[in-house]
Amino acid sequence: MSIQYALYENNLNTAKANTYTAKVKSYQTVTEEVLIDELAQRGTTLTKTDLKAVMTLLSDAIEQHLALGNSINLPFANFIPVIKGVFSASDDIYDEKRHALSVSVSLGNRLRKFSKLGVSCKKIRLPKPRPAMDNFIDCNTETQDTLITPGGLAKILGYRLIFDDQDPDQGVFFKSSDKKSTPVIKFALIRAKVLVFTVPKELQRGTYTVEIRTKFGSILREGTLKTKLKVV
Repeated sequence: MSIQYALYENNLNTAKANTYTAKVKSYQTVTEEVLIDELAQRGTTLTKTDLKAVMTLLSDAIEQHLALGNSINLPFANFIPVIKGVFSASDDIYDEKRHALSVSVSLGNRLRKFSKLGVSCKKIRLPKPRPAMDNFIDCNTETQDTLITPGGLAKILGYRLIFDDQDPDQGVFFKSSDKKSTPVIKFALIRAKVLVFTVPKELQRGTYTVEIRTKFGSILREGTLKTKLKVV
């Protein structure tokens, strides 16, 4: 068993300069259904229906005891009912507008030994986030990843596409074969997964590379459409 982690710069005000924190890379979110499927495959005589019923009964029992103000200690977790909020005086009482019932959860005895179960830690390097384009749609010709219509409407689909349109260093740029970049000026929609805009009228015949430039913090990063487009 191995846990993979990456280091990130510690941006907390209380952190020492040039320190980093670790973040575990999660490959899957395990739901109740996934756990039930795994348990059913471990040689138990219980069916998935039986296991589902046990999970439901366990959850119901935990909720009932918490509603009575009881603490619950299980091998994997401890549950304690708590009240959040500030009371203004010793004779103040619980008020739903100022206070809230909640549950404090901590590791149970078994999971406290997690670090001693022979799990190793492997450091990895995650790719730095940058905008990514999946498709360029020329609305005038209704084509995808092929043509550009100067002065026409276009749409880009992808992710991490949001940028500050008041910053001239950010945005959508058409780069010609001679490396000249022409920025898009008019945007109808700027969202994380879709951009809608007017293609610059001044684009001449030729082949273009489409780039999106956006800042992550103070760092400017760019994403490029894999397919080159043409003005014909």
